[in-house]
Amino acid sequence: GAGSGIWKSTDGGDTWTRLSEGLPKLMGKIGVTVSPANPDRLYAIVEAEKGGLFRSDDAGKNWRLLSEDRLIQTRSWYYMNVTADPQNADVVYVMNAPIMKSIDGGRTFATLPALHGDNHQLWINPKDSRLMINANDGGAIVSLDGGKSWSTQDNQPTAQFYHVIVDDAYPYRLYSGQQDNTSVIIKSRSDGAFIGDRDWQEGPGCESANIGVDRRNPRYVYGGCYVGILEEMDAQTELRRSIMPWPELALTEPTDKTKYRFNWTSPAVVSSHNPNVVYHGGNVLFRTPDRGKTWTPISPDLTRNDKATQGWGGAPITNEGAGGEVYGAIVNIVESTHDANTIYVGTDDGLVQLTRDGGKSWTNVTPAGVPVGLVNNIEVSPHDPGTVYIAFRMDRHGDYAPYAFKSADYGRSWARIVTGLREGEPVRVVREDPERRGLLYAGTETGVYISYDAGTSWQPFSRNLPITPVADLEVRHGDLYAATEGRAFWALDDLTPLRQMNDQVAKADVHLYAPRPALLGGGTSAPTTSAGRNPPAGANIFYNLAKVPDSAAVVKLEFLDARGTPLRTYTRGAAAAPTPGGGPPPVLRTIASVKAGLNAFQWDLRADPPTSLPGNINIWGGPAGGYLVSPGRYQVRLTVGATVLTQPLEVRADPRMSTSAADIASRDSLTHLVNARVGEIHDALLRIRDVKEQVSKLVDRTKETPTSAAIANKGKEITGKVEVIEPQLSTKAANGQDVINYRNGINAQYAFLLGNIEGSDVLSQPSRERFAELERLWSALKLQVDAIENQDVPAFNKLLQDGGLGGVIIPARKPKIVM
Repeated sequence: GAGSGIWKSTDGGDTWTRLSEGLPKLMGKIGVTVSPANPDRLYAIVEAEKGGLFRSDDAGKNWRLLSEDRLIQTRSWYYMNVTADPQNADVVYVMNAPIMKSIDGGRTFATLPALHGDNHQLWINPKDSRLMINANDGGAIVSLDGGKSWSTQDNQPTAQFYHVIVDDAYPYRLYSGQQDNTSVIIKSRSDGAFIGDRDWQEGPGCESANIGVDRRNPRYVYGGCYVGILEEMDAQTELRRSIMPWPELALTEPTDKTKYRFNWTSPAVVSSHNPNVVYHGGNVLFRTPDRGKTWTPISPDLTRNDKATQGWGGAPITNEGAGGEVYGAIVNIVESTHDANTIYVGTDDGLVQLTRDGGKSWTNVTPAGVPVGLVNNIEVSPHDPGTVYIAFRMDRHGDYAPYAFKSADYGRSWARIVTGLREGEPVRVVREDPERRGLLYAGTETGVYISYDAGTSWQPFSRNLPITPVADLEVRHGDLYAATEGRAFWALDDLTPLRQMNDQVAKADVHLYAPRPALLGGGTSAPTTSAGRNPPAGANIFYNLAKVPDSAAVVKLEFLDARGTPLRTYTRGAAAAPTPGGGPPPVLRTIASVKAGLNAFQWDLRADPPTSLPGNINIWGGPAGGYLVSPGRYQVRLTVGATVLTQPLEVRADPRMSTSAADIASRDSLTHLVNARVGEIHDALLRIRDVKEQVSKLVDRTKETPTSAAIANKGKEITGKVEVIEPQLSTKAANGQDVINYRNGINAQYAFLLGNIEGSDVLSQPSRERFAELERLWSALKLQVDAIENQDVPAFNKLLQDGGLGGVIIPARKPKIVM
């Protein structure tokens, strides 16, 4: 408006001169650039009644309008950025919904291909104009050919989520509107190595959707769009239907002329008491009892209804009417889980309104003395129906202080709860833990804070979360989910230690937390930078240490069955027991690190693995560890020096499975036996390899003796038998490609069968039959092993003894096989 213009300083900013020759008298938003190829040439993209691209060729003294193309000046409020090519003064770019390029000094423009709309910034390499980086509302893309083609931006977790809601399905799903993209429904975990694009789908509504869903039965999902658009999506059929409470086209209309006003992210909330009831917020609260077939306003205008803030979305030149400029509308709807008739709403002009009778009457319960701001979030305590928290924002009015409030009397009185929150950091959201009263989480402009005393004091809790605005938080299923603006969704898996932390725990030298139930299911949690990461698989074990134990002190974690029998043991810095025959230990069962404070450990829910073979690759198709344990009751035992602590641990079946206990017992009894067989085969192979090595050495040592010929012949016979049976017991493959070259040994066949059995919910008839066949094959091979150990080795030793030679083959110990 008045006062907008282009100004020039030639003394480093001490004094300024307004440039006006050839420019419009009334201007709005302006982008300006100086050509590095010719400093006398300036380009300006100008918002005006007759606006567009202006150019000066005399360092700003005179200007002329070269292009009035609407596409380079559309939505001036949002764009108006111009970039000059550093090597060619006639090449200039204007950023808008598309990327626009001129090669004739700004007279004409062509649209460049881009991977995303809403392009805002362009960097051009000053030494090579072919190299460019574009910043848009979806992320960043790189061009190596002057904008003809661009890199992908699907490898960037740059989503801007407005909210997050989590359902009760398994795997749990997260829902949100996603700025400048679709709304999103994404699984919290996958059955693979990571959470990829196959694990998410588009939701209802559009980019600004504020999603509502019945958590218990998430078939119908509700999502809005700007200017009051609202639709229901059937997650089973993926069909959608429009259910707007008032289907008026409000786009670009003055807000004082429309019947209702709807915020950019108008809330949609499914009642937790009746899933057919949905609430939607404009400047009044709408309610439908039948999933959108009929709607009724159940409130008067709940905003300030300030006429000075209504009307056109922009002045005096461009009207911005996308919907983000609508003001004086509801942005929060919270139905109390304790009482369906108790509903709070918060508005974008700073009011908190309450009904205790289902909308028949309303009370303004805004904290006294709070100026006009934004009620960003309302949280009703899951523990007490009268306790409510709000996160209030004043940053859009230039006040960046944190505003968070608590009321214990339905909003009649409020206390500000900001001690420990950083000054200059607005609070976006406050949530209370549904299991531990008074445990609060706050999302702020840069991260997350935690309070153990209902907000009396706060401490930072961002940990590895990037510095980013946390728009919303959801505590569900013992996890904490964060919606961020620009860094996508983040999850803090397993809140167990936070819920159990207290002064006694903090003062203890050693403390083992009671673990939450572990699930048999879900994929692995491999590190990835190109997709979502799964939560840790198996059982999460947390323990506190006041200090790092002395290096000589034992630090041990044991996982026991219900009777107390150890299934798997992990020790600090120690390996498993030596393999029979002198081979390397099977698997390093170690606690990787022990530190003062909180320690975390994940048990993969597998028993001890069978004996491993040195230099042998993992058997294709079979698990690397031992068998998976069955659903049931277990124990975890922590030993630190002389302190021994034990906690119960429940292992649950995958919630998607409906297998009977009898079927599980039948399947898992066979997995135990197959696992034992693999160990038995490996032990046998290590023993006969040891025999072969000893025979070779003894034959070499007795070359010059009278009985050397007989000894050599017998040694050759034993060596030959071992070499015949070795490849039948295990493959010669030494890497992932070798498995294609060499036949599998019987160990791989057993391990492959184990993987198949564990990959099914029941023990199939083919698996039973294949196991019986392998048992017959192993019995035959075992006879050959026994013959070497029990006949050939004694015969070889007798030749040595009869010849009066020292040294005999010492058979390796035969391990006890536990079925």
